[in-house]
Amino acid sequence: MYGFNPRHTNANPFETTISKSNVSQLTVKWRRHNTQWSSPVVVNNILYSVASNTLYALNATSGKKLWSFNLGNGYGGFTPTVVNNAVYAMGNQQLFALNATTGKQIWSVPFDTFNSVSPLVVNNVLYVGSTDQNMYAFNAQTGAVLWKYMISTPGDTVSFAAPAYNRGVLYVEAAIDNTSYNYMYALNATTGASLWTVELDDAGGAVPSSPTVVNGVVYYMSVTTLQNGNCSEARIGALQSSNGQSLWMHNYGYCNNSALAYSHGVLYFSLADAQDPYTYAYALDATTGNTKWQYMTNSDHLNRHLASTPAIANGIAYMALNNRNFYAFDAQTGSILWQYATGLFAGPPIVVNGMVYAPADTLYAFGLPGM
Repeated sequence: MYGFNPRHTNANPFETTISKSNVSQLTVKWRRHNTQWSSPVVVNNILYSVASNTLYALNATSGKKLWSFNLGNGYGGFTPTVVNNAVYAMGNQQLFALNATTGKQIWSVPFDTFNSVSPLVVNNVLYVGSTDQNMYAFNAQTGAVLWKYMISTPGDTVSFAAPAYNRGVLYVEAAIDNTSYNYMYALNATTGASLWTVELDDAGGAVPSSPTVVNGVVYYMSVTTLQNGNCSEARIGALQSSNGQSLWMHNYGYCNNSALAYSHGVLYFSLADAQDPYTYAYALDATTGNTKWQYMTNSDHLNRHLASTPAIANGIAYMALNNRNFYAFDAQTGSILWQYATGLFAGPPIVVNGMVYAPADTLYAFGLPGM
């Protein structure tokens, strides 16, 4: 699923094939050209990803198409979710469940959303937010609504990020356009009852990012924009998961439309701004928020795709920056171990089974020679 797990750490602790000693040997194994590939998921050597209006199932080793499904007009830049041989994906005002092997539809429900939303599935329950101001819980097998929680008054325009889940609690970041604020909501995942709500920022138009939940802490990125649509700042912070109390918070004079990654006590993220000449990769101490390392390079400031959410695996931080390059950093020191020019970037990369999948205007599959 999006973020690798329900807590959205964007870190794969099982990857051992690609290491710091051999990552520089990565080469393109296959690529598929299309428009704005979403971040993929890989299950049973099948890669699932969305490009344009279509959900594709590809052989993860060769890139060969196994099946495809038309999601309707309107691009959804989301990550599908694959659980128990079912693929869950957002179409054009429809939520779909498909057989993961054949691509045949299992069920669909009408759904009022225009956002790039990735479903979260935990314990046979699918969670996803809608522009009708509600966070929904569906039975993942039937599509029946289990509960819904309205986070704002009727008439507001609401944008949701993919929610995170931990220990029976759903953590939801949403932007209320009527107030132009970002909020974090903690909901009982079984009933939808509100546990607490925290305002994350207080200026400009808001863009929500998916939270990351680790060891009783909710980490968030909250982005505000100016009236002309240009980015104003990104706020990175940590909240106590039990009550929403702020533990630390830092503002950055740039912004992004990505999210955070967490591994071994360190937070990773990238920043880029259409008005800034540079693009950045950051690693922070997750306990204090202090910077462990930072990488800065010239930005392609006309690139509206900005920079990506990182993927962490075996001591390596993979991320695309706003200079049309995809990087592998040493996760501890920030030194560059490998880089590749991918062009316009679209979504978060993933690392699985000795392969690195990087979605851009072309979907790239990188692997080691002879494997």
